[in-house]
Amino acid sequence: FINSCLQLGNFKEGLDFCYSTNFSWEKHPILLGIAANLHGHYDKNPTKQLELNHKACELAPDNVKLQWNLSLAQLRCGKIEAGLNNYEVRFEWDEFPSPRRIFKKAQKWHPDVNPEAQIMIWFEQGIGDQLRFWSALPEFRKKYPNLILEPSIKTEEILQSSFPDLVVRANNINPDDLSSLQEDFDFHLPIGSMYGYEALAFKDKLTNPDFSLGWSFLKPDKLRAMFWKEKLQSLSKKPKIGFCWRSSILSGNRHREYTELLQWEELIKSDKFSFVNLQYDLSHEDFINKYNGLNEYFLNTGHLDQKDDLEGAVALISNLDFVLSAGAAPSMIASACDIPTLIYSTPDMYCYGRIEKFSQNTIFSKTKHYFTNNPSEDEFMVNDVVSYLSKLF
Repeated sequence: FINSCLQLGNFKEGLDFCYSTNFSWEKHPILLGIAANLHGHYDKNPTKQLELNHKACELAPDNVKLQWNLSLAQLRCGKIEAGLNNYEVRFEWDEFPSPRRIFKKAQKWHPDVNPEAQIMIWFEQGIGDQLRFWSALPEFRKKYPNLILEPSIKTEEILQSSFPDLVVRANNINPDDLSSLQEDFDFHLPIGSMYGYEALAFKDKLTNPDFSLGWSFLKPDKLRAMFWKEKLQSLSKKPKIGFCWRSSILSGNRHREYTELLQWEELIKSDKFSFVNLQYDLSHEDFINKYNGLNEYFLNTGHLDQKDDLEGAVALISNLDFVLSAGAAPSMIASACDIPTLIYSTPDMYCYGRIEKFSQNTIFSKTKHYFTNNPSEDEFMVNDVVSYLSKLF
């Protein structure tokens, strides 16, 4: 029952049931883990989530999924070293939703590897997480310069533009078993582990709520960036704000993380700004048809396919004055391009204990977070963001 509450987004109902039943659920590790997740989604402060996850792991220390959940809670609470160490169990969990590469000869990288060794770094997880993790690459290559990058197909072009002097390839994977067609490297490393290794070196500084790693790294294609610079300047002289209000995936309880465009009508109809649609699953034509009446406040981006043409999306976003976004891929593109960005979401594993409104992003220096325990229904968020932008501009 409580797992169904978790999957359907009925977090309060699940917690009310836990704390009203006579059944001793706190003696069972799986139930503790589910209750911890309910707290994680319902409470802005993750302290209770962390407490229950610790109890679950004490009762079932060999359960990898519980250890994974503990790492997420630890990172949310700012327990950076413990959280990053526990995060390394993710590929031991059979249901971890990410490609899992297979290697016949190459060994997994470790800190004692010869700095001159050939190291292949491979992608994992979704587009937003990939962009977040690749941010650590400039630091990593200072110690290990002989690198091969194997990103996802969608991100291959933007990685090549950002690191033109490195080998960047997305076609070295056997689709049948995820092995490498060519193992021309000595060691391999998933990008999440590379990020964790580099972030761990700053664990003490990251406890300072004003500190940011400052790891913006994306570089747009020069010709495409020049096209968008001239086009946007010809369309408006006002500050140009890119806006993405939701993810393309709204299943389960994900819908509570996002908003509807109409909730932002007060901001959109302001005469201070021009807006650019960054909702990547809506073409400009689809946007006009769906939001007739609000489309006049958005600049015409023509036929750019922001979902599959990430190189074009990067070129567009790199010419904006500001980006406002839910926790979706455009927020990471803008952040990694060093564009001033505000992301609204519930606190996640990358907040490292920073759970207040307008918190400094831990990785990107020009990005801030508006943390709330329910973005879809927060009655103060729009007014707060309007005031923030008015002061900023």
